[in-house]
Amino acid sequence: LNQGNLNGRSSGGSGDAGSISISTNDLNIDDGLITLVTNTPGSGGDLIITTETFMLDQSTISASANSDGNAGRIEINATSGKLQNNTIVSSDTTGSGVGGDILIRTNTLDIFSEAAISSSATGISDAGDVTLLVPETLQIVGGAIQTTSALSGGGSIDIQTQNRIRIDQSIVSASANGVTESSGGGNIALIQSCLRYARVRSWRRRMQARGVILIWWRITS
Repeated sequence: LNQGNLNGRSSGGSGDAGSISISTNDLNIDDGLITLVTNTPGSGGDLIITTETFMLDQSTISASANSDGNAGRIEINATSGKLQNNTIVSSDTTGSGVGGDILIRTNTLDIFSEAAISSSATGISDAGDVTLLVPETLQIVGGAIQTTSALSGGGSIDIQTQNRIRIDQSIVSASANGVTESSGGGNIALIQSCLRYARVRSWRRRMQARGVILIWWRITS
């Protein structure tokens, strides 16, 4: 997909939007756009990508909910993958619908050159969670993984690997400003540690007790 668009949209009525499924040996998207949008009470469609390898360069994959409907989820299953050069994989909700989760499952993953994975909520419902299941090697160099909930919970980050994580000049940040007893979020679970020049931040705010947890790792082994 070179400078092309692929869109799934629910703009009228109350029915759910359709999903998009992509299955291929190699997926290369250069300056491309894949969007899933719901502007209705119906749920947004899901994006499911199954491939051996994928590379996203200066591209955007997004799932959005702008009304009462929940945003669709983004799921990528692969053997190896790379996000680079301002590529964005995002989920956001601006209304009362819940944000969609982002799941990337691949043996190796590179997030380079200001590429980012993000989930946000500016409305009253929770942001979606971001989960990276990378058994072998995860490298985040000059990139970001961020979740933000302005008025709600949700938006946790779960990173799991059995081998090696490299986070260099990058940010991993989770902020939930509307956490309640029934709506948690703003957490970071990072399993395995080989971190270099990284900033990892978990920020949860409650009406009863406002607090900031700021964790810095600088390990050069």
